[in-house]
Amino acid sequence: MLGFFSGIITSLTSLEFFNLKLATSFCDAKWK
Repeated sequence: MLGFFSGIITSLTSLEFFNLKLATSFCDAKWK
C-alpha cells in the first residue's frame, strides 16, 4: 500500500515539474 501511494506522489510531482517547465518555456516564448 505504501509503495502505491509513493508511486502516485512521484508521478504527481513529476507531472507538476513537467507543467512548471512547460509554463516556463511558454512564458519565455511569449516574452521574446
